[in-house]
Amino acid sequence: MALYGAFTSSILGMMSQSRALNTISTNIANVNTGGYRGTETRFATIYSDTLFEQSDIGGVRTKEVKLMDLQGNMTASSRKLDVAINGKGFFMVSPTLDVDEIYYTRDGSFDVRTGGEVQVTADDGSTITVREGYLVDKNGYYVLGWPRLEDGTIPTTGAPQPMRVDQYTYIDRGQPTSEAMLGLNLPANAAVGETFEYQLDLYDSDGTRRVATARFTATSRDNVWDFDVVTGDAADVVTLGPGRDFALDAGTPIVFGANAAPGDGTGTITIPQSALDSSNLAVGDSITVSGTAGNDRVFTVTGISGGVITVAEDVAAEVDLDGATVASAAALLQYTSMTSVDIDVAAQTITVSSSGLPFAGAFTGLAAGDVITLAGTTGNDGTYTIASVSADGSTITVAAATPLPGPNESDADGTALTAPGALAQRIEFGTDGRVIAPEVYTVGVAWADGATSTVALDLGTTTQFAGDLLVNSYWQNGYGRSGLKSLDFDAAGYVLGMFADATGRPLYRLALASFTNASGLAEHNGNVYSETEISGEPHVFAPGDDSHGLIAPHTRELSNIDIADEFTRMMMTQHAYTASSKVFKTVDEMTEVARDLKG
Repeated sequence: MALYGAFTSSILGMMSQSRALNTISTNIANVNTGGYRGTETRFATIYSDTLFEQSDIGGVRTKEVKLMDLQGNMTASSRKLDVAINGKGFFMVSPTLDVDEIYYTRDGSFDVRTGGEVQVTADDGSTITVREGYLVDKNGYYVLGWPRLEDGTIPTTGAPQPMRVDQYTYIDRGQPTSEAMLGLNLPANAAVGETFEYQLDLYDSDGTRRVATARFTATSRDNVWDFDVVTGDAADVVTLGPGRDFALDAGTPIVFGANAAPGDGTGTITIPQSALDSSNLAVGDSITVSGTAGNDRVFTVTGISGGVITVAEDVAAEVDLDGATVASAAALLQYTSMTSVDIDVAAQTITVSSSGLPFAGAFTGLAAGDVITLAGTTGNDGTYTIASVSADGSTITVAAATPLPGPNESDADGTALTAPGALAQRIEFGTDGRVIAPEVYTVGVAWADGATSTVALDLGTTTQFAGDLLVNSYWQNGYGRSGLKSLDFDAAGYVLGMFADATGRPLYRLALASFTNASGLAEHNGNVYSETEISGEPHVFAPGDDSHGLIAPHTRELSNIDIADEFTRMMMTQHAYTASSKVFKTVDEMTEVARDLKG
């Protein structure tokens, strides 16, 4: 019996080595197959005890093991739709749009497949019929990922779904600009009054591209610039915050408080608090007093408390009601005593006068469309919209929509004019040339056609160094309605859309899956796998999350086969097969001899 058992061992040996050779040949054939996972043949002994010691039957059997956890060879690709997983995980794909079955693959050689017909709005506003396009693998299975929401986020919760990527997928979606960042260098050596401009690209509430102009004007105060935003249409209403208020009081005297002792720096100049609040006057600034009996000179500000300005120089005691002026450079502070407000109802004008003459610059900083409030008049208290400002800044004309009720009057007894948030904004720099305050401005635009924009404009990276105006950067987060032109990927698995208007944004994020025992996955044609009880349930994640695999754009992962190892195994398998065949032939010859001996 032992002799006949040798037939079994040698036959099983040849069958096993033949199976191993088949595995090796399959691996070699797929050495350049995208995402192919190699198979390795393992061997186990077969040993059976019988009742007779000389009748033991032995042999070998095979078991194939998929090398699922071994990274494949990575090679660069010129195709934007070729991606590879660098690390752990599988792409998720589905044969159907409703995702009733999911397969898993390492092959990231993607393409676009047309789907059903849909009605879309074309660039000219007409309705046309087109076919949907979806991201698919080489089997035509739909690649799964998470979509972008209306708010621009791509949450990685919920079930991944097929990714539509045809030209018209996002053509009806626009996002208004809500944040922008502008980085400039403003020339530190600019002349007072010199203005520099930069055009801001924005998208309004309708997704329409707009242009607004940011203007920076050098003031006479060191390191301080005026800043405002305008549009090309006078019918557009622009608001800019945080607001600087305009305020002017008429009929309030200037009070000069003498210093206690010569040179002790206790002298004071008192003006209305509201005039001072709108001035941005600071300690160290210089103010010029004119038109007084004994205080016409330049003073240095050493303190500010309420409407009281403390100065370093000696002050003569005086109360001036007759046209004295306290002013600082570039109208940072401009207050004249004994001013009056002259209202002409027929002309719908408001004029500020000093000592009977128009007070030039009284309304500096105001513009058509600003809203101004009068208080303390005889019969014209109210809020009015400015239609125009005179060239010398002494007179405003009220818009017809908010007429002055009358009567005509000239009031020198405490009339107050205020326009909250109407003055140009200021941007201030430190001695290091960097922004001190403020850094972020709120730009609001009510466009003439009814659309709106509200933008948080960050100027925190703007500098003031000697030289020319230099644009370092501009960024804004809005985009308009536009057709999708091309796709790309990044390492975090975002599917990036490039649009016809030269903008780009993430559209989806690829979903990956891992398994506790990836070698237990069931293999199917097309180099895809499915879940089994042995593999365990999939853990779905976004690329890079939890230290899992990242995406390598413009890259293909080929097989994880080492061709040198395969040829080494092939030679070993060939020798093992030859040895088993020789055993079989030897046993066959011995059997023939035994047969002949019987004869």
